[in-house]
Amino acid sequence: MVIQCSALTQHGYYPDTVERENQDSFCIKTQIQGNPNVHFFGVFDGHGQIGARCSNFVKDRLIEMLSGDFALLDDPQKAYNSAFLATNSELHNSEIDDTTSVTTSIIVLVVGDTIYVANVGDSRAVMVVKDGDRILAEDQTPFRKDEYERVKLCGARVLSVDQVEGLKCWSKVQRPII
Repeated sequence: MVIQCSALTQHGYYPDTVERENQDSFCIKTQIQGNPNVHFFGVFDGHGQIGARCSNFVKDRLIEMLSGDFALLDDPQKAYNSAFLATNSELHNSEIDDTTSVTTSIIVLVVGDTIYVANVGDSRAVMVVKDGDRILAEDQTPFRKDEYERVKLCGARVLSVDQVEGLKCWSKVQRPII
């Protein structure tokens, strides 16, 4: 299997602040724990006045924790949960005032031919596979019925931005977020 990757970040479009700072960061680390078959990819989307500081902090600490966790290959879900909780705690206790700034994240761990994906916030992953001359893409979004059901089975709710902000009735789901 050949893994190819690239990264591109661009700040969101805000007509009032065209020159707005890009608060995104990303991490690509190959051969985790010295294993040539284990690779990490992460994108972190900062929000708020110091969102860039939050996204960079999480980018650096999360991969450091995962790389040092020897449970990573035996139980990636446990390692992910532990790393996310510890990183969140460290961010809260750091010199960064995260009371009005945050970051979302989407991380992908490739172990051989198995892919483990986790997200915090509204970040999404799109998997692209080359099948002969065709390029196939699968977007992991709560718009998909199977993903909506999986999220609900985990005990979470899928809400639209308008629902979260109280602008829409709770019985209608349009642009879902987790």
